[in-house]
This record gives sequence, C-alpha cells and structure tokens, in this order.
Amino acid sequence: MLGSGRIEDVRGDGRKWTTRDGRVYCFTNSASALSRSCLDPGSMPIREELEIRLMKVPGVSRRPSRRGPGHTYFVGEQEIAHFHGDQRLDVRLTRERIRQSKSEGSFDDRVRTRGPSADWVAVQISEIPDLDLAISLVEQAVLTNAREKDRRGARARN
Repeated sequence: MLGSGRIEDVRGDGRKWTTRDGRVYCFTNSASALSRSCLDPGSMPIREELEIRLMKVPGVSRRPSRRGPGHTYFVGEQEIAHFHGDQRLDVRLTRERIRQSKSEGSFDDRVRTRGPSADWVAVQISEIPDLDLAISLVEQAVLTNAREKDRRGARARN
C-alpha cells in the first residue's frame, strides 16, 4: 500500500491527499487505486502541511521560536503550540482543561499528557487524521487560553 493514511480531500480543493513516510502527497486524479503514477511530483513534509493549517486558525499568530529553528504559535501573548521535530506538536491546553478532558475520557489515544501539573499535551503527527486532531487541539487551546486570560484580568481588576 502506498499511503499509510486515508485518502481524502482535506484542503477542499477537489484533490485527494494521503501520507507516507511523514510526507503529504497529492493525487492528481480521482483514481481509487493507489499507484505511484497518480502522485503529484511534489510532496511536502507533514509538518509543513500542519503549519499551513495552523495559520488558518482564527486568533493564532506565528513567531520565530526562541528555542531553535522553526516557529511558535500564540494567541495574544500566550504561547499555545510548538514543535519538537517534524512529527510532534505540543499544545498548551491548561491544567484545568486537561483534567476536565481526562475525567470526561474525551482525549484521543494519540494525545499524551505530561502529569497532573502540566499545562501541555503532545500529539504525534504522521498521517492526515493526525492533522485534524492537532488542529482540534489548537482550536481548544485558543478558546481555553483566551478564557484563562479573561479570568486573570477579572481577578486583577477586583
């Protein structure tokens, strides 16, 4: 089998996409059979695909990383996501949100937590469905961190 991920129109452009060896490949036709002949000559690392999608999340901005090459993602002045290598994204959900998700059993098996006092979770990115999970976590981080900022501001005013 050529692709390890599902084949789907993940960008809404009518083309089919899949992943293999940590890279995203575009199929130039709608053939249901996988073959090398239908691969677009170009492919991009899955991290690049995720970075493109991260910049489309409302409220997210990108800045150069302070800890090496690459970028860090923010909501306002709060860092909410960064990469470790090409296939791991750390997302700041806050301790409260992580505890809530654990108690509800709503975390996907691909999400790793760091312990009871951690604000961050990690997700491995190697296939197209992982991209959707990562974006979902970042969208949660945008909302959760915005609420936390509002709470801190309200406490400071009182």
